[in-house]
Amino acid sequence: MKRYKEAEAYYAEGMTQAEAIGDQRLVSQFLVNLGVVTENQGLVEQAKEYYLRCLGLSRQLELRDTECAALVECGELYVKEDNWEAARIAFSEALAIAEIIESAADAAAAKYGLARVEHVTGNIEWALELARASLAIYEAAGHRAQRTVREWIDAVEQSRRIDD
Repeated sequence: MKRYKEAEAYYAEGMTQAEAIGDQRLVSQFLVNLGVVTENQGLVEQAKEYYLRCLGLSRQLELRDTECAALVECGELYVKEDNWEAARIAFSEALAIAEIIESAADAAAAKYGLARVEHVTGNIEWALELARASLAIYEAAGHRAQRTVREWIDAVEQSRRIDD
């Protein structure tokens, strides 16, 4: 059972307390989490507001890890909206930051996001290369996303064989 409303209330209260004590780093983390739980409730515009507010704050404070997480979430939201160029920009920025801060999980997420964008825009080989790189990271970490990425790769390769 998904308890997004409960999580939203928890994060909102946490953000209020973080704002009260002036902990902007914590505020930025609550913003990205609020974005995730509101997006999972179908409140896309509200989620986008949280992500964009998080991006602004994390950039202002140079919180690269939070900025990267918010960019990945923005990219995922843009994919759902079929806004491929915005998704490409968000995932590309996230990947660049992930490599700088050496965040394998964020790099894997950004590469998988970019793979889906490249696939839709017709760059199948590059999409598969990105997805395979993402999968390798997820497999090395034993991350649950490896199944999703592997299934996506299999589907793209199957489709390519049918088209050939």
